[in-house]
Amino acid sequence: MSGAEAKACHRLLAVAETPSSRPEPLGATIGLWRLVAVIGHGGHGTVYRAESTEPGGRRAAAIKVLDGPADADTLAGLRRETAAMSAVSHAGLIGMREAGVDALAGVPRCWIAMDLVPDAEPVLDWAARTRPTMEQRLALLAGIAAAVQAAHDAGVIHRDLKSSNVLVDGAAAPHLIDFGIARVLGDASLRATQTADRGAIVGTLESLAPEQVDGRLGRVSERTDVYALGVLAYRLLAGEVPYDTGISIVSAAQAILHVPPVPPEVFNTNIPPAASAAIMRALEKHPDDRWPSIAAFAAALGAAPATAATPHTDSRPRRRGLLLAACAAMATTAAFAVWMSVDGTNHKPPHGAGGGGIQEGDGEMKRYGIGAAALA
Repeated sequence: MSGAEAKACHRLLAVAETPSSRPEPLGATIGLWRLVAVIGHGGHGTVYRAESTEPGGRRAAAIKVLDGPADADTLAGLRRETAAMSAVSHAGLIGMREAGVDALAGVPRCWIAMDLVPDAEPVLDWAARTRPTMEQRLALLAGIAAAVQAAHDAGVIHRDLKSSNVLVDGAAAPHLIDFGIARVLGDASLRATQTADRGAIVGTLESLAPEQVDGRLGRVSERTDVYALGVLAYRLLAGEVPYDTGISIVSAAQAILHVPPVPPEVFNTNIPPAASAAIMRALEKHPDDRWPSIAAFAAALGAAPATAATPHTDSRPRRRGLLLAACAAMATTAAFAVWMSVDGTNHKPPHGAGGGGIQEGDGEMKRYGIGAAALA
């Protein structure tokens, strides 16, 4: 395994989400808040329902306590992002009230207080429970896009626009959380790992854009969020993922960088062709080939005539068949894959190129390369 490949694998390992194993500090006080219940766990920390300790006040908030010991730079970054987001006014953006640091179980931990949305649940859980129509799903995506665009207009990129960071309330209105946190933690990871030449991946495998895996494709930008919204739209409309990132870290990098996604209408024939085409453009490997903005992507989705059908629920057999067919392309891309692993680390992948890949280092998993011809 070359040095560049090892770096890519190590950087991907940093985003694997594992629930916190720490005892829950319920009843503890941080700032002017008392932690009363666990709302959920994520890759960056744990979210609690909290109540104000101020006299006469029982207002509630959501408190995110970040994993790992606090440091001054991370706290300063969180406060900058809180200030930046406080200047953005949009109903779809959950307000960030304040950030601080307090000791929990003797360890100083950074935390951030956010508005609490009653009766909210992650968007895919909401979709599974309510089974909305295609029109309702497209309308929800339009609401999500409007919120993201409002943040972009204020100069804030999310960088981790995964499904669990989009909550839907009882009125079917979307709310986005964790804006800015990914960038702050990315800066902290950059300092900790001393990888300033390549940067540090911060995000979740399900929605990582190629440029977050390989910085040679360009810097993180608004088009990184376009890609992540494309992944979310794919999952919400097709009931599937564009490609499997759960096999191994190496195969995840291979898929993100080189495997073209299966068009979403393959899994749900009720998806309007224009919507499917809009999603496929959002998922282009090179940022320059994607929609130039979230607004442009949303306009393309909105222009698609919607049907009342819901996604198919049993698409796994069809996916397996497509992936088996894709394996037939291995021979045509093997030479390129070998060249990528043997040659130096300074080659930028050709704009729009497919195939090739990263070699496994432990011998248990096989290298593979999948080209666009396999899915034609």
